[in-house]
Amino acid sequence: FVGYNKVVAQSLSDPVVGGSRKCLDAVMESFHIVDQMLQAGNTSQLEKDFCSCEALQGSLDHSEFASNLADIFMGTVQYNGEISGRDIRSICATMTNTSLGSSYRRLVAINQEYLQSIAQTCVQNSYQKTLEELRNTNLSLVGVGERQWIFQTCTEFGYYQTCEGGSCPFSRLLTLHSQLDLCLQLFGISAESVQEAVLFTNEYYGADRPKASRVLFVNGDIDPWHALSVLHNQSHSELAILINGTAHCANMGSSKLLDPPALKQAREEIAYYVAEWLKAVKRQHLEN
Repeated sequence: FVGYNKVVAQSLSDPVVGGSRKCLDAVMESFHIVDQMLQAGNTSQLEKDFCSCEALQGSLDHSEFASNLADIFMGTVQYNGEISGRDIRSICATMTNTSLGSSYRRLVAINQEYLQSIAQTCVQNSYQKTLEELRNTNLSLVGVGERQWIFQTCTEFGYYQTCEGGSCPFSRLLTLHSQLDLCLQLFGISAESVQEAVLFTNEYYGADRPKASRVLFVNGDIDPWHALSVLHNQSHSELAILINGTAHCANMGSSKLLDPPALKQAREEIAYYVAEWLKAVKRQHLEN
């Protein structure tokens, strides 16, 4: 899903949410330097600068390291303003702060800020340790269900946020192969089976032409996932609402005094259509 990071790039350069072209350029340059250092085998410097919990052992760890770094930006854009202290404006302020040094040094600062925000002292970049954690099937009351989500991508969706397109600002180590390898390692699901599952899902649900009724497709244009959604009205009861300047599921949160006008208007539209459809169902019930 190259479209995910294409939207991330657009959002990092969007002045409406505090981004800029300078910010995007700095991010791209810094990750290019990281890729060059990995290719040159200068991993000890990367381990030190980015507080790796352990030494980077081979290409799988390199991909894990690059993915963890990119995740800071992906998560910030996806949940822009929805997590305290993490938004595009603040991350771009750091990435354009020339007093910190080169774009690489600013990326180091971003990593430090992130570690402080989650109260950690180092980043776990071991691919084998990641596999061990994801193979753990013991019930946990904390976490975000990462193993379950990966299983669902392997058996239904795909949705792999790769960096193989020219517009992606991150490391070129974020490949489809590295994502699909998790399906095989964790669940014994081959790449061919993933492709078949995604094709079935799209055929069964109609992909971006679902032919449903009384459905609202609500997205924020900052949210990278919106690129996969239905963005135009399909019928009189399949309506798309694209909210300018908002991120992932912003409309599902409680209303706040400082909500942007576009978000307030979207909530009003959602309430109106849901109310109208419920009234229609009630009328049909009474008539029958």
